[in-house]
Amino acid sequence: MRRPAGLYERGRQANATPLRRRERPRSEDRNARDIRGILGFEPDLSGPVLTGRGIYEETYYYIVPGDLSSRTDRYTGLDVRITGPGVGLVVHDVGVKTFDIDDNVLFAHGPHPVVGDFETAFAGVCPALEAMGA
Repeated sequence: MRRPAGLYERGRQANATPLRRRERPRSEDRNARDIRGILGFEPDLSGPVLTGRGIYEETYYYIVPGDLSSRTDRYTGLDVRITGPGVGLVVHDVGVKTFDIDDNVLFAHGPHPVVGDFETAFAGVCPALEAMGA
């Protein structure tokens, strides 16, 4: 299933497709995820493409047991990595980050450009595709 990535360059939209999404629930409050996909300008993704991957664990912690308002959401691992032949690493978000129930960042360790500014973090996708001849 193809879905728009929401990235545009000079009227061209980057498209994305998940190649594989695997989730391994480890407990009620803990999940491991392995997500892979590709990004390209062609709707059928037949031209040059970038490869994306995320391998991380998501864990929920409750400061007050059972109280949803006290829940934190912690991501550990490689959240986003997008690479392409000839252009190398385009997006890299890795490490540990913790959010409260309202998605406010409580803690972050490692490079997290996606958390800081999503648009800026992915700004290199379209130029990378163009550099690859898309």
